[in-house]
Amino acid sequence: ANFPDLPALADDAYGAAHQIEAEAMSLADEAVVKAEMVHAATGMPVLTEASSVELSSNPNSRSTKSYVFRGEVDSRVDELMHKLRPLSAPNRAAVFHTVVAFTNGTHRVFGDGMAAAALCIANSTMATIARSAAYDDILEKLAKEYGLRFTGPNVEAGGGGQVVLPSESKVPGKEMPGARMLRERVLRDGKVLDSGILKVSSFLNHQVDVNLIEACGEELAVRLERTMPNKILTVEATGLVPSVFVGRYLNVPVVFARKKRPLTISDAFTVSYRSVTKGAMAELIVSEEYLSPGDRVLLIDDFLAGGSTAEALFKLIKMANAKVVGVGVLIEKLDDSGRAFLSGYEVPVESLVKVGGLDEGRIDVLDEPPFVVPQSPGDASMAKPGTDDDAGASGAKGA
Repeated sequence: ANFPDLPALADDAYGAAHQIEAEAMSLADEAVVKAEMVHAATGMPVLTEASSVELSSNPNSRSTKSYVFRGEVDSRVDELMHKLRPLSAPNRAAVFHTVVAFTNGTHRVFGDGMAAAALCIANSTMATIARSAAYDDILEKLAKEYGLRFTGPNVEAGGGGQVVLPSESKVPGKEMPGARMLRERVLRDGKVLDSGILKVSSFLNHQVDVNLIEACGEELAVRLERTMPNKILTVEATGLVPSVFVGRYLNVPVVFARKKRPLTISDAFTVSYRSVTKGAMAELIVSEEYLSPGDRVLLIDDFLAGGSTAEALFKLIKMANAKVVGVGVLIEKLDDSGRAFLSGYEVPVESLVKVGGLDEGRIDVLDEPPFVVPQSPGDASMAKPGTDDDAGASGAKGA
């Protein structure tokens, strides 16, 4: 917010003030005053910040004077530190402090971050360390307060992350277009081969319509976000296409099971299964580096047919002492037994398009109502078209 820094401090030529004057208003008070001013003007939830830099008193001097900068940390801080260094003891410190305040009119939440360094090596850019720490702190608190997922590459290691907010298309009550777009494309461009295989190579598993698969990936992500996965598992290569978009919207990594062991993989989980499209036994391989005990794994694939591929993925996950939390596929063949075959696993399954039959070259597609974005992820099973939400599913490749 473009408000003057509070309070107005008596400052010297460098904009610094005595500590006693700086304590007229704490950083937390300053941040929340700004936040409430913006909220009163806009009626919107607000995040604002207040920062300071304190140059402590010199241990080598009888003077107890310290310097405190409030507001934007700029070149004046570097200039003063440069002048003080020759006169300062090695243990004289510069302390950077930021407080971030959130208010929505009824609740206040604060995030706090600090960074300290010896004056001899400190510079104004270190203020970003305190600022980043304060935002990590408040985002984690807001995530817990409002049920948001706080994720990111450093969270498991104890570092910061990011709050995953809904995308613009995930507005409660809005109809999602992915299933409708895919249904229309299957009817228009899908082909039935003599072997009873649905060929979707022109837009899905040879040439890819990126806009179509992105819409499908987002819809699967919204339907299945209630499962709260921390990883997605699929099979190379065509399962990787929708998985990447699902992973993007859920902000989780995508692991794909390889069909041949590369030289770079030493320790791996390996399982054999019967491939429907190949008509022969095949292997799936996942490095032990990428599946860990306790992982919550979401299976994503392009097709759901007989269930043999999904069963193999279930076995891989069990080997890792991880847990399958759900299954999502683009196209389900109702004449095959995949859903029934895996129903004993009792995990939610979502398919965007259900093909009822492929007799005499005709593609029969089940006409379902559009998926409506629920008010909360836990309501997703109530918002989707009528299917058995507790069955299992798998992917068998189309041509």
